This record gives sequence, structure tokens and C-alpha cells, in this order.
Amino acid sequence: MHFKVSPSRVEEAKVTVPGDKSVSHRSLMLGSITNGRTDVSGFLAGEDCLQTLAAMRALGVSIEQPGPTEISIDGVGLHGLKSSATALDLGNSGTAMRLMAGLLSGQVFDSVLTGDASLTGRPMGRIITPLSQMGAEIDSQDGKPPLRIHGRSELLAIDYELPVASAQVKSAVLLAGLYANGTTRVIEPAVTRDHTERMLRSMGVQVTSQGHRISIEGGQALKGCRVKVPADLSSAAFVILAALAKFGIQTASFVAIMGAAGFAVGFAMQGSLSNFAAGVLMLKLGGFHRVLIILAAILLAGVLRLSLPLLIDHVLRTGIFAAILVLLFWLAQWGFPKFPELRQRWVAGRQKALEKKREKMTGTQRKDPTAK
Repeated sequence: MHFKVSPSRVEEAKVTVPGDKSVSHRSLMLGSITNGRTDVSGFLAGEDCLQTLAAMRALGVSIEQPGPTEISIDGVGLHGLKSSATALDLGNSGTAMRLMAGLLSGQVFDSVLTGDASLTGRPMGRIITPLSQMGAEIDSQDGKPPLRIHGRSELLAIDYELPVASAQVKSAVLLAGLYANGTTRVIEPAVTRDHTERMLRSMGVQVTSQGHRISIEGGQALKGCRVKVPADLSSAAFVILAALAKFGIQTASFVAIMGAAGFAVGFAMQGSLSNFAAGVLMLKLGGFHRVLIILAAILLAGVLRLSLPLLIDHVLRTGIFAAILVLLFWLAQWGFPKFPELRQRWVAGRQKALEKKREKMTGTQRKDPTAK
């Protein structure tokens, strides 16, 4: 597949970034099991989220959509969901599949979760394992969707250590923990996004976080609230990179550079996109600047007091690495829009050093008897 990309002729523009998809999914699911109304603004009305919206309606939840990015959910309470007459089609959303599996494992009725050809080809063993340990009975096609979840009156609370850091698996276990008898604990090998914990707390649920251990007590009621979905930084990244590519790193504004670095750090746990940005910048950096990156990583490890595994996780695998690269590349290009005198002084010093180096090399050649 080939793409032809032409530079944009737009000199200045103001872009409205769409809402975050992960938060939009969670606002639908959690808002549906609250007591009262949940009003959501900034909702991402994309195909995946609309599939989740349709699924919650099929489970008996009344959801209105007064505007493209606004929804109002009349919650039915923790035990108010109803059986769907048909399988719940979640399209291409792995997030919806995993979180819904946790939510529906504690219902008294059977449910079937399915999706398109891509989703039904993805392995779901990472959620089936902990949910089965909690007492859920889930049938699958060799660990892949469709998932048939058999109704149960109550789940068992467990202490579950994630083999691989995953916000989706963590969220699935926590949602199932709402229907468990006792305290469910999830232990993470590394910090993951905490969208679910934050939203649960905003709805009145007590969720305890101590280091990498997250705990939730079963049977807690959720209260309806207002949810303002933040803009999706992964979507903003394309605009940021386009602006940098058009105007050039050296002439880009300080705000644009800081925005790119902020996107990388703030979106740290979405490693693939951040590493893409890091890879692009690495191609432009010479050996000396790669050394600076390594030194910066060591300094970061010292400040945060990270162990070697966490250093690798936080520096090489996450957006912090991309943030360091963005800042170092900016410094390497000496694009000091606020410090012209410093730049001039550095350029003059560099020229003087090069002249001394040439004089030294010329003198050496004259002393060499073999020189012609």
C-alpha cells in the first residue's frame, strides 16, 4: 500500500481534538450501573463507542444523545441490567470486549459478546483466566470471541497479580470486583492508566491504590455524576507532528515543542505512538546526541530511583523516552526563540573552535615530512 502526502498550505489553524475513546467507553458502562443520571460531554461518537452505546441500550439502559458529543444515561443501578435478546456486537473494540466481560460476569443472566472478524480473532485468555478464578463461567472459541458468559448470583473476591501490565485486564477484574463478595485486589507489574479507578471514585466508589496494588470492595453503589471526557492526545499527536513537519523543528514555536513533549509524557502508557515519534527523531540525531539521550535516561532513573526493569519500562517503552528525544532534538538544533544572544554566542564560539582546529591540522601537515 502506497500513500502520497503533500504539504499543507494552511498557515494557521485551530483544531478541536476529539474526545478520548477509553474514557468514553467507561462513561457508558459505569454510567449505566449508577443510581441516577450521568451526563457526559466530550463523548467520542466514533464507531467503537457507538457499538458500546448500542450494547448498553440492549441491556435495558435508557441513553439519550442530545448532541454529537453529549449523552445522558439513566443508570439502572448495580443489579439493574437486563438480559439482551441478541448477542452484543462490539464491532472492533477490544476495550469494550474486555471491560464488558468483567461487567457481565457478575450478572444473573447469560450474555454473549461478539464482534467483527478482527475482534473475534483476538485472544481473550488474559481476561478469561482471572474472571474464571472469581467464579465466572465463560465459554469461548479456543480463548477467542464470541464469549458466552453464564449468569451467576455472586462472584468471589481474589488477589490477582497481572502477568503483563494491562489497564484493560485490570479494569475487567475491578468491574467484576463490584459484584464479588469481599475485597478484590489487583497487583500490577508496572503502572497502567487509571481511568477506571478515577471514574469509580468520582461516582462514590472507594478504590484504594497503594503502590502497584489496587483494591475494591464488592457491593458498593455508584452515584450518577457529570463526566467531561478529555481530548484524545493520540489524535492530537497527528496535528502536532504535522505542525512540526511543516514549520521545521528549528523555527517551530516554543509552545509547539513543549506541546509535543507534553503529549509524549502525558500519553506515556500508549507506547506504540510515542515510540513512533521517538523513532522519527532518532533518525535525525547523531551519535553525540544519542549519548545525551542515554545520560538523560540515567539521570531520570536516578531522580525517580527506578530499578533496572522499571528503567527499561519507563524510558525505553514509554512516552518519557519520546519526551526526552523531543527536548534534546530541540536543543540540538539550537532553536532558541527567546535567547538570540545565547545562540549567537554559541555560534561564534563554535566557529572559533573550528578555526583553531583547522589551524592545528594545517600545522601538523606542515611538520609531516611525508606530506606533499
